[in-house]
Amino acid sequence: TPTVDPWVMSTGTALGTTDNIRVQSTGEVTFPRTPAFFGYLAATVLNKSGTGTSYQLGADALTEVYDVNSDFTTAGVFTAPVDGKYSLTGSATIIDCTAATGMSISCVTSNRTYLRPFARAAGAQNLNNTVSINADMDSADTAVIQVLSTGEGGDTNDVFGAATNNNTSFGGFLLG
Repeated sequence: TPTVDPWVMSTGTALGTTDNIRVQSTGEVTFPRTPAFFGYLAATVLNKSGTGTSYQLGADALTEVYDVNSDFTTAGVFTAPVDGKYSLTGSATIIDCTAATGMSISCVTSNRTYLRPFARAAGAQNLNNTVSINADMDSADTAVIQVLSTGEGGDTNDVFGAATNNNTSFGGFLLG
């Protein structure tokens, strides 16, 4: 008769504390120590861009939702613990625009920068953009998200954050 106990591959002798692979009797396979993280900006930060000045998510502390393997800081820096391909996604909303003509969001890794620009006619509408990439990273490589807006007379645009809305965020996980 099958048991309800999972099959476990563990790093140490204390099963259940350092599990690397778990296979449930239902067939679900999980990798509980695979790097994965998500953090968001919980409060709007003022006057961060408008003239092309870059703002790094985490310059004002991010709120961490989860961080499997402790590879992410509230300063917005993810450090790859092992060589691999990582799925990384950053999103940001810029508000209090008066004449903004564009926005860009970048995922900057140790190996390269992945840029997602957005241009428009000058306007007062909010700006939102997302970068989602699969990055090759070596152990100890880092990744951060940077945003900027253009077209204003000064750095008067705010980066939107809220405790109930994760519009400005950074997350990722190891693909393999």
